[in-house]
Amino acid sequence: MAKIDLFYRTLPFEAKDFKGEFDGVKIENGVLVLDGAEKGTFVSEPITVTKCDRLLVSWNAKTNGGTCETFISYKKADGSYSEWFSFGIWSSKKGVSASRSGKSEGGKMDSDTLDITEKTTCVKVKVELEKRDGEPEFKAFYVTNNGKPRFEIDRDSLPAEVPVM
Repeated sequence: MAKIDLFYRTLPFEAKDFKGEFDGVKIENGVLVLDGAEKGTFVSEPITVTKCDRLLVSWNAKTNGGTCETFISYKKADGSYSEWFSFGIWSSKKGVSASRSGKSEGGKMDSDTLDITEKTTCVKVKVELEKRDGEPEFKAFYVTNNGKPRFEIDRDSLPAEVPVM
């Protein structure tokens, strides 16, 4: 029987449930916003992922003329964390957004995918908000990796009307 990965190894994190360090940001009405500062940062607690060597972070944010930059760091075999890898600066303001690519000792960033130099089972996510011409609102982030599926089901057990790729 063919198996399908129901969750495609994606872990969702809504702002209202964020746990970690807040510096110049706060949760208001279920959204991460600046706390009166021009710039602020949220760093998540460690997040357990399936063993992997490729990571992708996506997010749901409304920049309102401000900016949002999302980063990831992974736990290395020696227990320390890698440097922060940026997924780029994003804004609704024209000419501000920029994706990041590059290579370092810890991994290679290719626009929106990070290939790391060693497998990991733990990551941290960092979100930086900046006011500029408006107040950004950050609603959620999602961590996807190439590890084994978290939950598999038999394709044949699904009703015929369920679309499966």
